[in-house]
Amino acid sequence: MTGVTFERMGGTTSRGTAGEPWFAEVRRRHPDVDVVLLEPEPRDAAPDPGPATADPRHVEQECARLSARCAEVAALPGTTPTAPRWVPGTAVGRAQHVVAHHAHVDESASRSALASLATSLADLDATPLPVPDGALALAATVPTSVGPVQVRALFAAELGRWSVTVTSPEVAVDPTELATLLDGGVA
Repeated sequence: MTGVTFERMGGTTSRGTAGEPWFAEVRRRHPDVDVVLLEPEPRDAAPDPGPATADPRHVEQECARLSARCAEVAALPGTTPTAPRWVPGTAVGRAQHVVAHHAHVDESASRSALASLATSLADLDATPLPVPDGALALAATVPTSVGPVQVRALFAAELGRWSVTVTSPEVAVDPTELATLLDGGVA
């Protein structure tokens, strides 16, 4: 046979194009050789294991640590935490831990708190998330030892209320513990 034929999976064929200079050179030096290029064989894809089973106590500690930092940085008087809680995830056996702080403040104090919080989260290598246009709000994902934790801060002007919510990534929780956690238990 004369020439090199490049065959790729999917049936496309070319004859030593400029986009493949190495094979063009092989063709020039060995016109009697046929070369067939095959895509690598697909490996059996492992099923997505979803989130790893997490130790709920560790998730709670990471969220509490980040929530306390947010409350400290915002430095708003009268900040009160809500009871930490577990909420169901998007699939059976999965859940998220949520911690929040609230304060009744004016808009000026809220703007100052948001600025301080934004600086602090940037120091933690947080990735900003979108917030609604015109909202006096901040949202970010913070890397932690339990995965990316979301922090959302919002000032609701009509209520004069500031809130910061820290939400863990969705994690798989041992089924024997999950029911207790979702019923308001603590790990």
